[in-house]
Amino acid sequence: MFNDNHMFLSFATNKDRDRYWIGRLVEAKVPIKKNLFNSVPSRALGLVLKVESNNDRLTYLLVVRWTDGTICPCYQHNIYSYNRGE
Repeated sequence: MFNDNHMFLSFATNKDRDRYWIGRLVEAKVPIKKNLFNSVPSRALGLVLKVESNNDRLTYLLVVRWTDGTICPCYQHNIYSYNRGE
């Protein structure tokens, strides 16, 4: 089931955060801009490839490969994540 429970998680270390996110299936909540003219449509599925820290240290970018084959980063608040059995 896809949900936004990840919004309420905190991680002790970057390694714990990476372990949670990398390889996780996600679904776009809203259209996510790829560039000036194209976007990932809402409800599109993707797989998290890596996590990048942002300069403000509060948010982070998830680098996702979407079902159309493109790789595009997004913030954790733009997606639902797949949580088995929840």
